[in-house]
Amino acid sequence: MKTIEEKAKAYATNNATIPIFYNPDVKVDISKQIKLAYLAGATEALAGQWRSVEDELPKAEQDVLVAIDTQTNHQFAFAWLSTLSNGTLRWYSYDDTFPLDKIRYWMSIPEPPKDESE
Repeated sequence: MKTIEEKAKAYATNNATIPIFYNPDVKVDISKQIKLAYLAGATEALAGQWRSVEDELPKAEQDVLVAIDTQTNHQFAFAWLSTLSNGTLRWYSYDDTFPLDKIRYWMSIPEPPKDESE
């Protein structure tokens, strides 16, 4: 699996645009363009962190973010997968109303940001 950085770089490479004509009379804020390109690449890279439950399952007892696809929207919840005494796997969620039988995707929960003052 590619890292977020590799995915962001691939996105930037595949979606780079170069102006054909240069007009010195038109002022261009390159920092704004760089920021927008970075945000687009990061968004694309993070979206790729979702894993299909058909392809891969999380480690047992690992808290993850899960999603179901409906025809009208997405629903998300925090959940974990547990191995029962008979060896079968079962999803559990902190949200009692979340439809556990319809989980289609999951992703690891990232570590919280580190306090730079420490």
